[in-house]
Amino acid sequence: MRNLKQALYVSIYLVCFISFAQAKKIPQPFHMVPKADIYIVQKPTNLPIYVQYPAFIASYKTAMVVSRASGILEKKYFKSGQYVKRGVLLYKIQDDQYKALYDASHADMLMDKAVLANALKNWNRV
Repeated sequence: MRNLKQALYVSIYLVCFISFAQAKKIPQPFHMVPKADIYIVQKPTNLPIYVQYPAFIASYKTAMVVSRASGILEKKYFKSGQYVKRGVLLYKIQDDQYKALYDASHADMLMDKAVLANALKNWNRV
């Protein structure tokens, strides 16, 4: 029990000694230098602004483009989304079949003219 009392007195003595030792410290006047922020201001310039939004674009007007003749497309004379006027050439269709058909019809017509001329000569002779 005596040891317990001695330990208690020693611990109280140490606590008092530490607290008085800290209390005796005289705070020195603290001079804090104010912080100065330095900013470099740039000259105003025009910067491009690019904004991207998730979106879906759909036209409100559509036009059905239909050819009067069928065939293989050789050339396209407009870009998708471009405005075109009425009567402007839009596509070039491969015309080999049509030229051949025209030449055959033209040859038939010339043959018919020759047959007609021959028939008229025979008619006038009789």
